[in-house]
Amino acid sequence: MKINKVILFIALVLTSLAGQSQSFSGVIKGSVKALKVPAEMQGMESMLTQELSITLKGAKAKTELKNFMGSNTFIYDTLSREYIVMNDMMGQKIAMKKILGPEENSQNGFMNFEGTNVSFTKETKSISGYLCKKAIVSQKEEGQEELKMEVWYTDQIQEMDPSSPIPGMLMEYLIEVEGMQLQYTTVSVTKGNVSDTEFTIPEGYTLKTEAEFQQSYPTIGE
Repeated sequence: MKINKVILFIALVLTSLAGQSQSFSGVIKGSVKALKVPAEMQGMESMLTQELSITLKGAKAKTELKNFMGSNTFIYDTLSREYIVMNDMMGQKIAMKKILGPEENSQNGFMNFEGTNVSFTKETKSISGYLCKKAIVSQKEEGQEELKMEVWYTDQIQEMDPSSPIPGMLMEYLIEVEGMQLQYTTVSVTKGNVSDTEFTIPEGYTLKTEAEFQQSYPTIGE
């Protein structure tokens, strides 16, 4: 699995879950850090260290990740089904948007979630002032190593779609894949009014087709 696929997995899971919000308006900030990497990736930890921001307003969600290369932004509107991806990396600003079909979600084309299982536990703890519950998420794609996540979520921030695998906002999680151990932790939750301009493509971005966008996305390692 390429490093950028792990980065996309982190962002897209959060965007998909956050996009179900109907009651919370505001900004959630957190960070992603590498707790462990395989021997061949020693010294590359900074590539996996990211600052993350989730902006929510009604059915709209924007997830932005910033790392040493630049930023990745994902916007999803569950009512209009409009999905936007923006990359600002190495001086190149590109964007792609599409209207998702009835069988698509915001992960389609990046990560296949068939075979995902969620095991809920009775463990709880407080994160940024919110009561969180623990669950274990596992996903197995044919021909690939099983991916596992230990997640802490809260149902006090949003009302989730009943079909979502996690009934609340992810506040902390630990993901293990191909010898890497990454941890996301929420550091602040700020409620307040959010401008609709937060969910649009800013000036300076070049709009590309989905095929063009995928071809131009930079990859890091194998």
